[in-house]
Amino acid sequence: MICAGITKAGNIITVDYVAGDGTRGASWSDPYRLVDILDTSVANGWGVTVQSGTDFSHYFIPYRVTIEGADTYALIQEEGVMIETTESYAFYVSGANFRSITSAALKPHNIISSSSYKQFHIYNNAAGTSLIQDTIFNNFNIFRARGDITFQRVCFEGVSSATIPYTVGDGITFEDIVISMGGSVFTPFGDFVSASRIKIQYSSYGIVIGYGNLNISNLQIQNCDYDLRLLSFAAGIIANLTDCEVDVTSTRKGIVGNGDVTLNLLSTFKINITNGDGGTATLYDQFGNVVATQTLSGEWEVAGKVLYYKRYYEVTDGVESADEITEYFPFSLVVTKAGKQTLTVPGINIEAGEITHVRAGMIDVLEYTEALIEGTIDEENFDFEFKEEEFTFELD
Repeated sequence: MICAGITKAGNIITVDYVAGDGTRGASWSDPYRLVDILDTSVANGWGVTVQSGTDFSHYFIPYRVTIEGADTYALIQEEGVMIETTESYAFYVSGANFRSITSAALKPHNIISSSSYKQFHIYNNAAGTSLIQDTIFNNFNIFRARGDITFQRVCFEGVSSATIPYTVGDGITFEDIVISMGGSVFTPFGDFVSASRIKIQYSSYGIVIGYGNLNISNLQIQNCDYDLRLLSFAAGIIANLTDCEVDVTSTRKGIVGNGDVTLNLLSTFKINITNGDGGTATLYDQFGNVVATQTLSGEWEVAGKVLYYKRYYEVTDGVESADEITEYFPFSLVVTKAGKQTLTVPGINIEAGEITHVRAGMIDVLEYTEALIEGTIDEENFDFEFKEEEFTFELD
């Protein structure tokens, strides 16, 4: 469809809904598609082309693409697009409603590429929502996102820096992500409160910490030059990594201002004690501090996550003023229950990237009665009496 809401000025194609396009572009029932850009381009001689197959179409657009306007709805579905432009940005979503999804299982992933290593931005902090699923982003210098955006089953290949979210307070969800062959590939700036199952590989840095508070679970970093980079960009930054496969010895520090960052590594603890129901379980760190205690009933998952490693890094007046590491493992578990022997499980270590499982069993207190006669007989007539002693004791 040739659309009035799709225009070109210089090196920029803009998609912005206008009433003249009727229902097209006005809702998710009838969103703007890449084919609309193609049809409008053909009508105006802009040079957009396409190669189409049975289940997939791949477009070539020799301009920057901007999608804007709170009333604009645009969709990429089972499609690819290569953008080649002299502009700094290859693709820019500004306050619009944008989706890149597949229609059903086993359908091809979308592929969005830049041939000239440009930037890709989704800025929905003021308006608009975006959903990015089953999509591959390839060869972008910087990928930035802010606002109400959900990323699920997304792959970034050859992206130098994925700055997600870009500002504090962004409502971004980041799940089932692969980031590969980049530079400082994952650089969260704002408060990242929903991120899980992220794999970063074959890059210069796995994750850059220091620009915003983080809560991330199930992060895997493999085959990177450095797994972690700590930066002194702001004060009071806290990064919580739960059940994450990271090598804390593979860390590089950087001074980019005055600030401090606390890196916390945490583990999910699940404890299952046979015959332990009704008993009291207490988990201790290596310093003897009580981590958690619970009356057992079935499997006990320790409320909250267990802190096993902390690193505090601080820069003051442009000079490193603190770099403190505290390891809280190995842990120990003590279980007590009436009629059972006290159970102690020492030396509980942590496997990075794995849930910590503790499985053991309790046995009954054993009771013994023992009578002994000792000595020699050297008289024919003597009087004596038996004295019986009964006692109980516990075996550790």
